[in-house]
Amino acid sequence: MYKVLIVDDAISDAENMRRYIPWNQWNCQVVATADNGFDGYQKALQHKPDIVISDVSMPVKNGLEMAEMIYNALEDTYFIFISCYPSFEYAQTALKLKAFSYILKPVKLAELRSAILNISNHIAAKQDQSQKKQELINLFEQNKAILLENYLVSLLLTDNLNAPPHLGLNMKSRTQYSLLLVRIALHNQPEENPYILQMYLKELCGHSLKNSYIIPLYQDIVVILADVQQNPNLIDNIIDIRQNFYQEFPNLLTVYLSETEVTFTQASSRFRHIIEIIDKNVFEETGTIIFVNENLAEDFSFNVSSDMSTLIADLYVVLSQNTDITSFVNKYYSHFPQSAVYLKTITFSIVCYINTYLTEQNHSLNSIFDDSAVVWNKLSNFESISNIRQWIYNILKSAQEFLCSSKSKSDTSQIANKIKQCIISNYSDYDVLQKCATENQISLNYANILFKKCFDQTMFDFLVFYRLSQAKKLLTDTDFKIARIASMVGYASHTYFSTAFKQHVGMSPNEYRDANRSTEVTDEKQ
Repeated sequence: MYKVLIVDDAISDAENMRRYIPWNQWNCQVVATADNGFDGYQKALQHKPDIVISDVSMPVKNGLEMAEMIYNALEDTYFIFISCYPSFEYAQTALKLKAFSYILKPVKLAELRSAILNISNHIAAKQDQSQKKQELINLFEQNKAILLENYLVSLLLTDNLNAPPHLGLNMKSRTQYSLLLVRIALHNQPEENPYILQMYLKELCGHSLKNSYIIPLYQDIVVILADVQQNPNLIDNIIDIRQNFYQEFPNLLTVYLSETEVTFTQASSRFRHIIEIIDKNVFEETGTIIFVNENLAEDFSFNVSSDMSTLIADLYVVLSQNTDITSFVNKYYSHFPQSAVYLKTITFSIVCYINTYLTEQNHSLNSIFDDSAVVWNKLSNFESISNIRQWIYNILKSAQEFLCSSKSKSDTSQIANKIKQCIISNYSDYDVLQKCATENQISLNYANILFKKCFDQTMFDFLVFYRLSQAKKLLTDTDFKIARIASMVGYASHTYFSTAFKQHVGMSPNEYRDANRSTEVTDEKQ
């Protein structure tokens, strides 16, 4: 219920208002009354009301002065002013204080009810907005680590220095980092899932290194940016990590450590130098810690030309619009840097996005290739650019053909009907739409596309229609209160329910009940 404070120097008026107005029916509760502005201010601080109904002309402090004091202390408090005087100056000041209404005495019940309803609707809408905002914040916090990881990959591969501010990275910071590239020797245990190895390595690094960024770049490569000041015993830590890793998995770790410390803005160029040195077989050691002097790479040219966001956008067009694959392959594989690791990384990114796209549509790489592990293993063993070009062409072609065949009307209709039945079965749940999408293992956005394609209306529109149809039955067949019916059909706020009902039905719930009441009504009362 909304808390109401009544302030009026006419004590009898305040008492009559408290006693005879049906506050419960308006989802309100009078928490206190006061007979002057200063007392009203003190009561407001004590009870923190949602709504203050106040006379304007009062001793000690008038209603407008009191309202300004309350608003400065409790900005989520809303005001209704009552007065015997139709003063333009008073009304103008009330509007500046964001008052919802200025009512002349004697107060008419309908006019006061309308003002209360307006405030209730405003509070409910604000709460809904606040809840949605909090849900988005929670969703971001849940995915922040992934977003940070994705950005750091783009930093290394494309020298993208435009870090999203919400990730909390200060790209202008002069903090010095040691740059390490850790390579897992997969051939030691080929049957082991490389991602399990990578996740375990990340866990070990996270426990041992302070204020460090651990960036999985490829299934056998992890890049680490370790704060120099926070990790004075870095070499000892790396030795411990290698030993602990080897105790769990018999896979050798080769660590390439840049002898030059870097800032964020220097990380990409240092990383490229290390990659070039690895590709040129400057070092052949395996399972050791190698100190890399970037001067060794001065004669090597390496220029990243592929922007990851553009790559993903182009991939989306290829998969969703069935466009020419050859043009895509030529764009990303005709002019390439002389780095096998980089080429494999780009190809790996393409395959990852294909898998993500398939997952959003209730499929996976297994749907096309039976065993997706074969795809990842094949990708790890390519030696030439021509082999990679042809292989990625075949992968994209297979994905296109599969997606075309899976978009048949029968499949779409089947999923859409499952979603519809899910909504009917769970319409009273507040998160029913997300639940139905999750049950069908597709994103909410894609679920809505399928639903609209089959039924020519959105999932939300159908949910509203079905909820209101159930509400109509309850209104005519029971004596349940409006608030209870609203909750039964899935509305957290009965005010929002009443607004939606009137918008779609053309009359309020009470008006509909009066016009359509059945002769047999359930005796159950709230």
